[in-house]
Amino acid sequence: MNKQVSILIPCYNSAKYISETLQSCVAQDYPNIEIIVVDDGSTDNSVEVVKEWVSKYDNIHLYLQENSGVCRARNLAFEKSTGDYILYLDADDLISHDMIKYQVELLEGTENNVVATCAWGRFYKSLDNFKLEQQPVYRDYETAMELIEDLLNEGMFGLTCYLTPRSIIEKAGLWNEQLTINTDGEFFIRVLANTEKIRHSHQGYLYYRSNNPNSISRRKPTQAKGQSLLHSYRLELEYLQARQLLTQRAKLGLIRSFQSVAYQYIQFHDIVASAKVCAEFLGRSERVVPQIGGSMFRLICKCFGFWNTLTVRQLITSSKLSKYFI
Repeated sequence: MNKQVSILIPCYNSAKYISETLQSCVAQDYPNIEIIVVDDGSTDNSVEVVKEWVSKYDNIHLYLQENSGVCRARNLAFEKSTGDYILYLDADDLISHDMIKYQVELLEGTENNVVATCAWGRFYKSLDNFKLEQQPVYRDYETAMELIEDLLNEGMFGLTCYLTPRSIIEKAGLWNEQLTINTDGEFFIRVLANTEKIRHSHQGYLYYRSNNPNSISRRKPTQAKGQSLLHSYRLELEYLQARQLLTQRAKLGLIRSFQSVAYQYIQFHDIVASAKVCAEFLGRSERVVPQIGGSMFRLICKCFGFWNTLTVRQLITSSKLSKYFI
């Protein structure tokens, strides 16, 4: 196990969490690791905190950039890294001490055409309340397309669950710096489309921190956020279509993705209209039951179709019935 692993960490105003994150990195059982932190113009004391770690560990490196977004920070970290395998890690998340070791073992002897995955779970404030997520994607895949289909329909990995050969990322391309949401979804669709097989580690975990107030997913819906989410799904569609990977099951998952955009950003009529066009391009989206919304909403969708039901929802969301319907 002499191949190097690069852990790439974008950091923005994470002084409260970054020490715990770095501690989980230096505590890895796997010895050959470099840690690249890119500070994205933090206004707190994140830089000072990371510099203390740099002074203690030769394998921790810090780079600074003006505030340009998480995707640019990840791309700069990749450019500065030298590892054979790449692990992306957010500045507030943690990894178990054995996670990388077991993933590298799965990749040993492969021809850089395999990605290793692992399980993940959420925690709030401390690992005492860590709870492992039960996901259908916790298995090996003989073709990466099977995993793509599952991720689009019924499963989820955190971005740190993937240990990826550098050469695959070089084929897939770097993170899309124009996106602000679903950045990891769009990126890993491209990565997996350039991968042959998936090997899943049943040992070692990603500890995903929930309720971080800096998370963009927790912010109020805006026109710009909705447009970025819609664009990310369009890019996924176009990428799979260009490589003739747009299977029927992938289409179904993408239809539900566009439904989700319309549901979440229902107050922005141009976004809803564009999402409907994309969904209709993929097939008879009206009859596809969504995976978002309350039980009453989904039940009515079965009877009258998603887009008809969404139109009705627009009319009643401000009424007293909304708590039952939404």
